[in-house]
Amino acid sequence: MKVRVAVVASIAFLAPMISTAAIAFPFRIPPAVLIWGQLQLNGQAASPISDIDYTHQIQTVGGQTAKILCRGSLRTIDRTSTFTLDDVCPEAAQTIERDGVEVPLRGGNDQSIPFIISPRKTKLLSSRPFISWNAVETSDFYSVTLLGPEGRVWSRTSESAEMPYPSDESSLEEGVNYAIKVTTSLGVSSDEGIPGLAFSVMSQDEQRQVEMAMTQLSENGLTAEAKAYAEAYTYQNYGLLTEAITIFESLEQNISLNSDSYHFLGSLYEEVRLNYHARDFYLKALEIAEEQKHEIAKAKAFYSLGNIHIVLGNIPKAISYLEQSQEIYLALEGEESRRGEIIENQLSIFQ
Repeated sequence: MKVRVAVVASIAFLAPMISTAAIAFPFRIPPAVLIWGQLQLNGQAASPISDIDYTHQIQTVGGQTAKILCRGSLRTIDRTSTFTLDDVCPEAAQTIERDGVEVPLRGGNDQSIPFIISPRKTKLLSSRPFISWNAVETSDFYSVTLLGPEGRVWSRTSESAEMPYPSDESSLEEGVNYAIKVTTSLGVSSDEGIPGLAFSVMSQDEQRQVEMAMTQLSENGLTAEAKAYAEAYTYQNYGLLTEAITIFESLEQNISLNSDSYHFLGSLYEEVRLNYHARDFYLKALEIAEEQKHEIAKAKAFYSLGNIHIVLGNIPKAISYLEQSQEIYLALEGEESRRGEIIENQLSIFQ
């Protein structure tokens, strides 16, 4: 493992520039997800819930069938020979990115402001969403304002850091971008200076597409976690990030999630730019991966923790996590080993 301590102090002050200019990490939706049965991915055993990359060499186990979710479409796999995603769902190779290649921006970092938690950077099914924000200890109450294209739509006061959509106000209109602004009793605003955090309600046509996808999932005998993962994955494909997060957080209250589920939840929070929330779930993913001695899951968690600490401005931790991820990947074979080489290129910025 290479030592880069000597350069950490000299570049620490560059953290904001590094995170917003020098490195770009697009938020990519996994090409496919195994939600039922077992598969071999590049010779490694995979069970629900596991991401499948279009570069994986895939094999079924013992001639048994498996089910994968591919861009919102459920596929039953019963092949006996080695294959790739191109063979069973060629659309998986079409990488989806939100708003093009995005640069990760700091968000949800300053605990002294009432930054918006939900709804945030998402499409919505409900036209009357529940609203929540970061609680600020020094605030006795909060002023909450809904903003639309023409400015203020309505305002309310709340003593707690959450509230239902006002019953006496008109519902949100489909396809219109809205934002919530919260101000503390001391005049501190929720404004984070980050573009692209608006939310909108899906059109009826889009909602019907989502309903059809969900109906398809409900007709298969999936475990509670596999069903939740499949639903959240489908919601994410449609940009329904709040709904995807809600599914996992509700499930977490009832069962223990596996490493991939916590990692996926962390990626959802990273996508809506709530970086401390993302960090906490990546740490949970790492904890479970270490308990289960799952090397690839550990490498994924270390990598995501490295990236999120770049965004948070903690360069020493970022380097440490990335190096640990690199070490695991380089010890593996094939495509996984190549990922270690990619991380080395990423780490070169700190040399």
